[in-house]
Amino acid sequence: MQKKNIRLYNLLFPVWLLIWIPSWLWLVIIPANYLIDYSVLFLSLTEDKQHRKKLCHQLSWKICLAGFAADLLGSLVLFGLLYTDTAEAPMWWQQLVRALAWDLWHHAGAVGLTVAVIMLVMILIYFFDRKILQVSLGIKQARRSALMLAVLTAPYFFLLSTAWIYRLFGW
Repeated sequence: MQKKNIRLYNLLFPVWLLIWIPSWLWLVIIPANYLIDYSVLFLSLTEDKQHRKKLCHQLSWKICLAGFAADLLGSLVLFGLLYTDTAEAPMWWQQLVRALAWDLWHHAGAVGLTVAVIMLVMILIYFFDRKILQVSLGIKQARRSALMLAVLTAPYFFLLSTAWIYRLFGW
């Protein structure tokens, strides 16, 4: 009988994945995200101040939810890439994927891939927000506001390195 070679790999938990785990951190993340979305939406609107406030109160929670949905989709793409790190994968791919999980700033391909995912999320945010805003705003204003929201509220936290957190806490 032939003995099978079984390998177990440690799964490094990327820091950007922590925001999806229910914790006390949500008490900070959700209100902060809402305030950022509200502020960007307010600044992007060209109507008078009173009308802008009314629109922001009506639309900002939808914008916030759409942003979380887009961020979640981007996280799922990155998380899915982590599962492509198999023994059969080429060494260069294994190194790239491991850099995604641990320290992307030491691998140009990991940085590029992460930036590509951030850009994908920006596109999703733009389309989600434009759809939400078109109901209450003209198409030109909806496009302008959606673009501003996409650029300023993109998940730049994807660029955080797990290694930085480990070094910070001396782990």
